[in-house]
Amino acid sequence: MKPTIIIGALSLLASPAWAQLGLTSKARHTFPGIEIGVKAGVNIQRTSGSTVWASPFTTGPMGGAYASFAKGNIGWRAELLGKMGWVQYKSSGEDVKCIYIDVPILAEYRILDVVTVHGGPVYTYMASARGMTGGSKLNMLFNKHDISLAVGADVRVNKRFAVQARYLNGFMNLNKLDNAIYGGSWKNSCLQLTLGYRFFE
Repeated sequence: MKPTIIIGALSLLASPAWAQLGLTSKARHTFPGIEIGVKAGVNIQRTSGSTVWASPFTTGPMGGAYASFAKGNIGWRAELLGKMGWVQYKSSGEDVKCIYIDVPILAEYRILDVVTVHGGPVYTYMASARGMTGGSKLNMLFNKHDISLAVGADVRVNKRFAVQARYLNGFMNLNKLDNAIYGGSWKNSCLQLTLGYRFFE
C-alpha cells in the first residue's frame, strides 16, 4: 500500500478525535474577530475583614453586556455589568443590600475550540447600599470605588451560548469611616456564574 494512502487513512481516523478535543486545524488557528453579547447569572459575594459585618457568602443576581475582539487565539474583552451583593450586621442580623456596577477589562486566551480562559482588572462602583429593615441609605459607610483582579473561564455550549465561571478578589479597603464603631479593612471577593448569549461573531 502506498505511503500516501496510509497517511490519508490515518488522517481520516484521527480527525474525529481532534474534533472532540476542539483541536481541528481550523480551531487551532481561528478565533472570532468581533463578538457582542449579553450575560446573566448569580454573584456569590463575601465581605471580609470587618468587625461590624458578618462574613458569610451571599447570593444575588447579576447581568449585563460584553464585547470582545480577538486575533488568533488571543483576545480582549470589555464588559458592563450590574450586580447585587449583601452584607449583614453581626449585632442585629439586619441585611444591607448593595448594588454595584462592574467594568472588567480582560485578556483572553483560547486553549481549546470551546474553552477560553481570561484574566485582568475589574473596576467596581458601588451605586447604593440600603438597609432592608428600615430602608435607610447606608452609602456613607462605604467607599464607592474598588479594583479587583479577575480570573475565569468560558465553555462554549453551542454557536450562541456559553457558560462562564469567574473569581474576583478585591484590593481596596471599602471602609469609609474606619472608626471605633465601624472598624477593620473591608474587602470583597466574588464568585460569578453566568450564561452568555452572543448576537454575532
